[in-house]
Amino acid sequence: MTTSALNLGGYGTEHEYEEEVLNSLRRHLHVIVPRLAQSGSPLPAPAELADTMAAAVPGATTRSEYDTLLGPFYSSTGVMRLLDVPSKQALADRRTRGTILAARTSDNMWVYPAFQFDVQAHAVRRSLVPLLAALKTAPRWGAALWLVTDHDELRGRSPLKAAAASDKERDVVTRLAVQYAQAVTA
Repeated sequence: MTTSALNLGGYGTEHEYEEEVLNSLRRHLHVIVPRLAQSGSPLPAPAELADTMAAAVPGATTRSEYDTLLGPFYSSTGVMRLLDVPSKQALADRRTRGTILAARTSDNMWVYPAFQFDVQAHAVRRSLVPLLAALKTAPRWGAALWLVTDHDELRGRSPLKAAAASDKERDVVTRLAVQYAQAVTA
């Protein structure tokens, strides 16, 4: 199986994957649109709805020089939808409290590394919660890079991988995260 096939979740081609997404979306819209119409709720313009839906796909609306190192990013709108965050203020509060990792781009946009999310659970990966709290005072781009960089102290693994391995390893990684944050903010 090729890397492309793995990335497409078992679908043979990009076209087949897109068609399956569109078919699934049609099934949802066939339920949602009549419900909204019957309730009297205004329907958003089709392009607006499509833009909102696309914002929930990592990497769809943001680009950064860090894409290669860190993988795709969600926009603020995408994260709000993924995590069911009710407002931009609530999202800002999560950034401040260190319950989510975000960094600002050169054009002043907040972006959120997709690696931190468990998309199925609509949550931040449980294994990262203590790490994000420990890293909240560190520079944002530095914290993101630290999480994906292999470290000798972790037997050549990244904190992201080591934290997912076991509770014991997560404790070690959290201690290293605290040390890193203290070192870069001293």
